[in-house]
Amino acid sequence: AGSGRLAEIFGKEWIEVDKMFRTFGVPVKAKQEADRFRLKSSAEIYQYATAYLEGVNTYIHESRTPMEYTIAGIEKEPFTLEDMHHVAGAMSFNFAQALETDPLLTHMKDVLGPRYMASLEFGTPEDNVNVPVYPVKRSDSIPSEMDAIPRLSFPELQIDSDALSKYIGMGIGTFYGSNTWAIAPKNTEDGHTLLANDTHIGYAQPCTWYEAHIEYPGQRIYGNYMAGIPFALVGHNATSAWGVTMLLNDDMDLYCEQVNKSAK
Repeated sequence: AGSGRLAEIFGKEWIEVDKMFRTFGVPVKAKQEADRFRLKSSAEIYQYATAYLEGVNTYIHESRTPMEYTIAGIEKEPFTLEDMHHVAGAMSFNFAQALETDPLLTHMKDVLGPRYMASLEFGTPEDNVNVPVYPVKRSDSIPSEMDAIPRLSFPELQIDSDALSKYIGMGIGTFYGSNTWAIAPKNTEDGHTLLANDTHIGYAQPCTWYEAHIEYPGQRIYGNYMAGIPFALVGHNATSAWGVTMLLNDDMDLYCEQVNKSAK
C-alpha cells in the first residue's frame, strides 16, 4: 500500500488507492529518505540496517515461499531501504486523524450549530486536572433540550473517496494513540525503575509487531519489532528499556473544493 503498487497484485479496482498514496508522495519521500540515509547516517547504524536487509533477503531467496505469495501469484522481490520507508509511510497515514475528525467537526458546525460545538470545550478548561489519580464523578443526566438536536448520520461524515474507503476496508490494523508510564526507583519495592509501554496498535494480518530475543557477544536484547524495520521500537536490554508513543496532534488541514464544471 505505501509504495502505491496494490493494483499490480489485486487488479485495476485498486488503482485509486495507489493514486492516493502516490498523490500523498509516499513513494517519492521513501526514495528521498533512503538516499539521505545512505549518505548521512552513521556507519554503525547503516551497517545494522544493511545486515538486517541481508538477513531478510537471504530468507526470501533461500527459504520457503509464504502461502500468500503462492495464492496471489506474487513474484518475490528483494527488500530495500526504500521498502522500510514505505512501511513507515503507510503506518503514519493511519495516524492522520484529521481525515475522520475534520469532516465530523465541519458537519457539527454547519448542520448542528454553535450550541452543539460548545460542549466540546475547545482549549484547556480552567479547572483542568492533569493525570487524575482519583475517580472523577460526572453527571449522567442529559439536558432535555438536547433531545431536539438531530442525531448524527455517520454516512454524512465520511469523506467521499472510494480510494480511502477501499484502503480502510482492507482491514489494516488501526493505529490510535499510545501511552507510557515510568516509575522512579524510590517508588518501587525493589528500588529499580519500572517502565510500562502500551502502543495501542490493533491486530492485523500481516501482523504489525513481531517479538524477537537476540543474544550475541556483548549484547542481549528483547523487543517488539515492526516488520521491515531493523530496530526494536519497544524493548529492553541488560541496562535499559524504551518504548514508543504517538501524539494525535492536529497536523493536517482539509479544504472543501467546489469544482466549476462549466469552466474550460
